[in-house]
Amino acid sequence: MVDPSPLVSIIIPTCDGQAFVRETIDSALSQTYEHIEVIVVDDGSRDETAAIASAIDDPRLKVIRLQSTSGHAARPRNIATAASSGSLVAPLDHDDLAHPERVARQVERFARDPRLVLLGGQAIRIDVDGHELGPWTVPTGEKDVMSALRWRCPFIHSTTMFKRDAFDAVGGYDERAVLAQDHALWLRLAGIGRVDNLTDVLCSYRIHSTQITQSKLMNGDDKAAISEARLAMATGRGESVQMATLRQRVWVWRHAFRAFRRVLRS
Repeated sequence: MVDPSPLVSIIIPTCDGQAFVRETIDSALSQTYEHIEVIVVDDGSRDETAAIASAIDDPRLKVIRLQSTSGHAARPRNIATAASSGSLVAPLDHDDLAHPERVARQVERFARDPRLVLLGGQAIRIDVDGHELGPWTVPTGEKDVMSALRWRCPFIHSTTMFKRDAFDAVGGYDERAVLAQDHALWLRLAGIGRVDNLTDVLCSYRIHSTQITQSKLMNGDDKAAISEARLAMATGRGESVQMATLRQRVWVWRHAFRAFRRVLRS
């Protein structure tokens, strides 16, 4: 029997995030769904991020301080998840905002679909000052989501929620990957259960100059993480490994070509 009100762990990795982290934490703590905990992992910030997070007086909030910077978010995300107690985990990047009904809507969907292991949703893009820039839409329905996932990443990270036991089963975020850590995780999760997106807008995704984006060229570790995850998904779903290998080659070429075009335009 599915627990109708499971504990949800909202995890927020942050590094030098003093400009946005208070607003992000507040959005997590302001969920209409009450059975939550919020875990912030400060990844060796050199600014006031840790002090800002630690000053928030809420028993649902736990702040973990790392003494040295990991260089990218996979390690603090894994640390946050390891420190969590929830059966469902909801990532939230330190510059994004969770909408108040986000967790409630996702928990309700998980309760209706026991085979579901990963669920995302739609987002609104905002600028540094919080002004709306327009919608960010992703596919919905398992068929369309899986069709997209075989070629690209059809999930917005700060809208995703996954089952903790499924996360542990596939090894968590791949700490080799800088840009593709979330994509690799989604592929592996799709190899062991159902994945989907809601039609609901679940977060505001902030656009600013300091964020890491997929417009940068991936390194060899990123490509290896995606390649291995793509093969794991194909094996788990009983699909053709040869086709998965071909898709990987096309994906690498397409990503490099698009990144090169962005460089030329900049």
